[in-house]
This record gives sequence, structure tokens and C-alpha cells, in this order.
Amino acid sequence: MSTPPRPALSAPPRGDEKAKIPEATKEYWREEGDKLYSARRYQEAVVAYERGLQIAPNDTILRTKYNKTHDYLSKPALKYLYTPDQDQERFRIRRGLLIGAAITILLFLMVNALAQWNTSTSTITTIIGLIVLGALAYVFIANEGL
Repeated sequence: MSTPPRPALSAPPRGDEKAKIPEATKEYWREEGDKLYSARRYQEAVVAYERGLQIAPNDTILRTKYNKTHDYLSKPALKYLYTPDQDQERFRIRRGLLIGAAITILLFLMVNALAQWNTSTSTITTIIGLIVLGALAYVFIANEGL
């Protein structure tokens, strides 16, 4: 009785060669999707991940990559949040608030320096300064809805 012939063994890939992954595997489609994603070819990456999911529908890595890419593509592109007129108005309000805060701080320092940092004067000017800064913050927050 003779023994059946052994199938020929292929040589293992050398260090400079990457092992070819057959096209019909989930690994192939995951790698292909990753390459396309890295190249910012998101539509094609989604298709590659879908092909991989057809082979292995329960593969969590493929599913996660597919969902991430699909969600990215389905997000609407951001448009300008404000019109140019609204931007100018917001800048004008912010500039006014910053100037108001700077004047409040300078007045606090001047009054206290003239009063030689008297405790009662410092307390009163601190309270007034906090009220003014709070009012400025309120105006700023109220105008954020532009």
C-alpha cells in the first residue's frame, strides 16, 4: 500500500514580504478599509467594512470601524454659526465687556492706593467691583444668544 502524496508546503514569507491575505477574508476587508480610511477615502472604506461584515457579521472590530466611519459620513458639515453681522456684534459686545472689566479693576486699584489700602475702603471697593464684574458677566451671557 502506498501513502498518498503530501501537499506541497509554501515557503513562509520573508521579513521584507508581507503575507498576502486572501480577498475572501474579513481580515482582508478590514485592512483594505483601514487603508482607505487612512487615505481619507471614507465612502470606499465603508464599502470595504461592509464587505468584511458580509463575511463575518458578528466581528466587533469590523462593526466598530464601520459604525465610526458611517457616523462620520452621516454628520452634516458645519456651516457658519453666525452671519458676519452677528460676528461683528459679538465682537463689539466682547470688546465693551473687556474694556469695562479693565476700567473696574483700574478704579479699584486707584481708589485703594489713594486710601492707602484702608481695610474698610478695600472692602467697599471689592464689593462694588464684584457687583460691576457680575453685571458685566450677566450682560455677556445674556448677549451670547445672538
